[in-house]
Amino acid sequence: MVAGPLPAPSGSGKDRLRLWVRLLRASRSSRT
Repeated sequence: MVAGPLPAPSGSGKDRLRLWVRLLRASRSSRT
């Protein structure tokens, strides 16, 4: 997987933000 700005489908920024938050939370949990 490539960590970078992914294209938002349908131009929905909120969906992308949610995905980013999920990824960040998962990364933090894994690094704990």
